[in-house]
Amino acid sequence: AFEEHEAMFKKLPQHLVDQFRVIQVRKIQELDACDALVIPGGESTTMKIIAGTDEFMAKLRAYVHGGPGADGEKRTPRAVWGTCAGCIMLSEDVVNTIGGGQEQPAKRCKYGDPVGGLDVATCRNFFGRQAQSFEAAVVAGAKGDGKDAEARREAFDHFPAVFIRAPA
Repeated sequence: AFEEHEAMFKKLPQHLVDQFRVIQVRKIQELDACDALVIPGGESTTMKIIAGTDEFMAKLRAYVHGGPGADGEKRTPRAVWGTCAGCIMLSEDVVNTIGGGQEQPAKRCKYGDPVGGLDVATCRNFFGRQAQSFEAAVVAGAKGDGKDAEARREAFDHFPAVFIRAPA
């Protein structure tokens, strides 16, 4: 998901793009060079396993909440945005639910607590488990009439859509 986020930043108006540099952070030393961070989607458990293999998770928490960087210099909390799994990582509380909103018994992730910093509770599998993800063509409704309605139908009818399980 790194490439997709980077591509979207590059689509911003040029006067905004000229004000920042996008780097893909994979090492704790690279965190120190960032003024802000986007944690992309992916598999939150896998992200926690990989981040927990060295000091990355501790330094990511220090990045979000304030604390020493890889260079030991103490920094104030910095801006972070998380999409999908990134949102799960940043949530103060992560709740496990089954599609339809049925709560499962509370359980802690055996790979550690989330990074936190975002004062929300996120339901990891709110729309179901990974096996419930699917692809289907969008069928544009016949609502409305006229040129705009026809343009919408042409644009979206049979559009290949991917419906993934996602947090809420």
